[in-house]
Amino acid sequence: MRKVVGLHSVREAIKIRPKAVAKVLLKQGWEKSHDLNEIAEMASKIGSKIKTVGVSELDALSHGHQGVGAEVLETPEIDWPLVEKSTHSILLGLDGIEDPQNLGGVIRSAWIFGVSGVLLPSSRAISMTPVVAKVASGGAEHVPLEIHANLQAPLTRLKDKGFWIFALSEKADKTIWDLKIPEKIVWVVGAEGTGVRKSTLSSCDELVTIPQNFKNASLNAAVSAAIALAETRRQWQNS
Repeated sequence: MRKVVGLHSVREAIKIRPKAVAKVLLKQGWEKSHDLNEIAEMASKIGSKIKTVGVSELDALSHGHQGVGAEVLETPEIDWPLVEKSTHSILLGLDGIEDPQNLGGVIRSAWIFGVSGVLLPSSRAISMTPVVAKVASGGAEHVPLEIHANLQAPLTRLKDKGFWIFALSEKADKTIWDLKIPEKIVWVVGAEGTGVRKSTLSSCDELVTIPQNFKNASLNAAVSAAIALAETRRQWQNS
């Protein structure tokens, strides 16, 4: 079971997987809020249990909960047969990202740009939490996360399936604008500051960089991923 908070996240959970929303938590006094009344009505229609709770119980899940949370019994899973047979597929490999705001932002962009799944290492990395789901604003219901001991094994398997693996790195000479993006691609994004781990880089086909005016500044993972995904879609549309 996972817990999500926030108006957008709970609405999306009810819409996408109504049979899996076991309980909706609403703050005391929710009857006075139009938005919370709307969610209570949605929950009632799908037969989900509604529980009125103190704000402190929601605060324990995540600040910024907007007075609502939910307990969801399902998690999106990567449809590997579909990914492998599709003519165009995008996956993301996130290496060492520990900031929930960053991961949530990545998941939101991944949803918008049609990413089939996000690969995460089990060590020194964050996975799905209520904070991540809140920042993703509904994206957590659409983008599967898959946890691996490290990224080397899944990246190697994907290369064998015809995927190209490109890592974003400020140390690269080739820019993303110079890259002809293939139809099957995994973008690997590392943590701000430390970047992609050396062990993961060994499984990548090439390093590319996002051009910027100030070399001493850096984009965070969420922004970098969004730029890479947008450029992928732009090239595919124009090809």
